[in-house]
Amino acid sequence: MISANAAGGLVTPLATPLTPGGSADHGGSLTPLPRSLEAHVNASLNALPHNQQMQEYGWAEGDWTDASASASAMIPSTEDYAMITDVFSLCEWAGVPSEQDEQDNSILRSLLDFLGMPPQQHFRAFAQVSAADFTAELSSWKLEGDRSPGLIVKGAAELAHMTARRLCGLDPWPDNQAEVAALRQKLENAESQAQASIGKAPPVVIAAPMAGTGGRLVNTPIIKLCQVLDQKLDSEITFMTDDEQQAALEIYIKVMEIAPHPDITPTPDQLSAIHYIMSQKRAPYADMSVYGPHGQRALRRQKLTGKQFDSDGNLITVELYGPCNLTAWLASYAVLGTSLIMLKAVKRAHLDAYREFIIELHNTFGDRYWVLLYQADVRMRQEWMDACRRGLIGQHQQMISMGGYTSFDPEQPWDMVWTEAVKADKFWQKEF
Repeated sequence: MISANAAGGLVTPLATPLTPGGSADHGGSLTPLPRSLEAHVNASLNALPHNQQMQEYGWAEGDWTDASASASAMIPSTEDYAMITDVFSLCEWAGVPSEQDEQDNSILRSLLDFLGMPPQQHFRAFAQVSAADFTAELSSWKLEGDRSPGLIVKGAAELAHMTARRLCGLDPWPDNQAEVAALRQKLENAESQAQASIGKAPPVVIAAPMAGTGGRLVNTPIIKLCQVLDQKLDSEITFMTDDEQQAALEIYIKVMEIAPHPDITPTPDQLSAIHYIMSQKRAPYADMSVYGPHGQRALRRQKLTGKQFDSDGNLITVELYGPCNLTAWLASYAVLGTSLIMLKAVKRAHLDAYREFIIELHNTFGDRYWVLLYQADVRMRQEWMDACRRGLIGQHQQMISMGGYTSFDPEQPWDMVWTEAVKADKFWQKEF
């Protein structure tokens, strides 16, 4: 596809990226969403010399609409696509209800338990099940009390499975070849008219996104989330701008009345990673084996050795990735705390309360049970906190609909979530 440089010369066609609309790359293995061509056509047409597109060629502005506005309801939009990272978010997009009851149960949780899949697991294994096998097995799914989930919920579950297979390239997306052909014809017409209007100037090659880069320009600095935030994430993102990083530092200085010590200051990639993950409305979880002081120096993963219960209830010695003791955990948590203060996500008092809670549990049970305590901390920050956020949003919306008021802010949810974390007696008794 074409665009034009500042001198009015045409550039070489751009390759269509693997991910739609230039969204963050999810490993390059997922099938691209249909209709992404239209977004690229718009980008190329917008780059033509001023007024040629709309005035000289006689195109009406309404002829070029955003692809997401006309996309089928059976296909994730560009925004949805960026949010679908695991089986939980996929099923939630498909419409499987995730609202929790007083016992922290939900229909979505019931479905995942039925499938035997943790919420954060990638959906590739889910996609591997054939449509016939999944439909047959789904007929035996029952909710608590031997209740049927109902046709609508089962339909949502089947949509999630169908979309997983499409995202993994096992099934095709709905056919839109006629529309793609029409868009290509419009693009060819635009190229011909642009060539004529500028006297057929010789092409000039400029930087263009390469296939598989998610629309990112070649040589743009990137951050691999698996190296700085969470080993299970394969996304690649770009850095926060210098202005954004400076603004975050000024927020910290305003709150703490002093600049952060180098040992607790997040690196630009660490801060950018937390900023990105929260922008996706996901819990600001940091894997302490890679997220720590000074970027963990050369990105070496920490290991810890300790005791863990096996399936028979016996304590066995295990080696895992993570901070080897409480001191190492505190160093990493301090960096996470600085990041969250910089981004105005969690107040210092609530960060301190969670830290003191972990210290108290450690002092009570000792180093022997550090592995168990760290695993409970991981599950709290990675799973429970996100579930808590969803529950608080549901309670807030219900109260507002009844004309009431809550102090919870859905746009800044994590401060209250951190507050609730130390009160979650049921969770800590079960996990530790």
